[in-house]
Amino acid sequence: DGAFAAWVGLLGAPDARLKQHAASELALMLDDWRTDDPVVAARLAETLPLKRVEALATARLERESEDAPVRSRLSQALVDLVAAARAAKPAAAPSNDRETRRFALRLTGGDAHCVLNARDAPPPWTAEFLVKRDDDDDDAERRTHD
Repeated sequence: DGAFAAWVGLLGAPDARLKQHAASELALMLDDWRTDDPVVAARLAETLPLKRVEALATARLERESEDAPVRSRLSQALVDLVAAARAAKPAAAPSNDRETRRFALRLTGGDAHCVLNARDAPPPWTAEFLVKRDDDDDDAERRTHD
């Protein structure tokens, strides 16, 4: 806990290298704790200023958009930290089933949808999706072919 708190403190460092190193270390710590003790990982993730880290990551990504798909190590570390923190929170994983956790987005029917808070990307571009349907879902066959 003390080491985690120290690394969290370095997220506010003015030096980008320190900030990047702190974000990388925190993401690794959360991933390790999530494997070893998910309860501790969730508690540690709650101590992160996640909204601030998300805002910082978003700002960095927008600033680097001209160089896409190349991103700085700082941007990559911040995105990794946000992903690790979200994964450590119990609500982020719908179950402990290994197969379910492999998928980043789970739509459960009805009016379920995903909103991307970003500008439209000018063509050319490609979107690739892997769709997994549950075996017990009678309507899944029809929906995946519509």
